[in-house]
Amino acid sequence: MNLIYTFTKKLSNPANLKKIVEVYKVSYRNNIRFHNIILYTDNESAYLFEDTFDKIVLKDFDNILLLDDYKYNVLKYLNDDDILFDGDIFLTQKLFIDTNFELICDKLVLVKYKENYKYTIDLFLQNKIEDVIPFFKKINYAPNIGILKFKNKTIEKEFLKHYWKMKDWFINSNLIINLNSINGFKVGSNNNLELPNSLLGLTTSAVFAPIFGQYLLGLFVNEKKINISFLSEKNIYSHLSGDTKFNISLSKYII
Repeated sequence: MNLIYTFTKKLSNPANLKKIVEVYKVSYRNNIRFHNIILYTDNESAYLFEDTFDKIVLKDFDNILLLDDYKYNVLKYLNDDDILFDGDIFLTQKLFIDTNFELICDKLVLVKYKENYKYTIDLFLQNKIEDVIPFFKKINYAPNIGILKFKNKTIEKEFLKHYWKMKDWFINSNLIINLNSINGFKVGSNNNLELPNSLLGLTTSAVFAPIFGQYLLGLFVNEKKINISFLSEKNIYSHLSGDTKFNISLSKYII
């Protein structure tokens, strides 16, 4: 099985770039003991990893805005032996994957404890997102896509249609004024949104992206009655999701 890492500088905060590259390299050296690893990245980012990753595939995509845009662009190029895998996950052993499921993900996210989920869901519903995504509603969970694999390509293609359709709605809506580069635009300034204090100063991607990459997938799974496997339930590994990776030492993961 191939672990497919994805990365683009377009989605990285310049202040954290050095750290995230370090995280990817330490993760690679750790996880290569258990699985083959392939990095998908773009031409402007490849130089960051050429001294560590043996297998790099170059893919450039337009209109990269939200956190999972690059990952979901890569998805269609993967084969049966590939699984999307975040570069901030550290394995302790070879992954066990139950092949009797249509969708494989990292773990379950309880939405009610996530401020950005609650705020954005309400905002989208107020602006009639259901006109574009008819099955959009409030649910209590979403899959974390730090690890992701669709076993059924037909289901995968159907989900991606909804993802890009909702992104088009988001970009063309009046929700945000002066929406520009992912690192240049700060939610809470120069726009028409009134955010909770806990979300002020975050990038557009940090506030909205989980609704596209994860919550929408949870809605789709719920609507289509897709059986899903969460690898965290039968495997032992560390996922330094969110800002966790920027605030801890990686020494215990260094091989």
